[in-house]
Amino acid sequence: FTIVCALICTVLSLIIDPIIVWLNFYQPLSWQYYYSIPTFLFMVCFCKAITGIVVKRDTACHGQAQDR
Repeated sequence: FTIVCALICTVLSLIIDPIIVWLNFYQPLSWQYYYSIPTFLFMVCFCKAITGIVVKRDTACHGQAQDR
């Protein structure tokens, strides 16, 4: 999971970001494209952690509902 996410974040940062800038969707101010790699990785890890918490609680709630 981590290796694939790192590859996807690298592609997003070094290929997709320049295309978005070239299309004039935004103009980065004193920002290098490779700065986005750890930012994207953090967002992916954060979302995975939140999803894991929600799934765990959902599974626990469904388990309690079936016990009744």
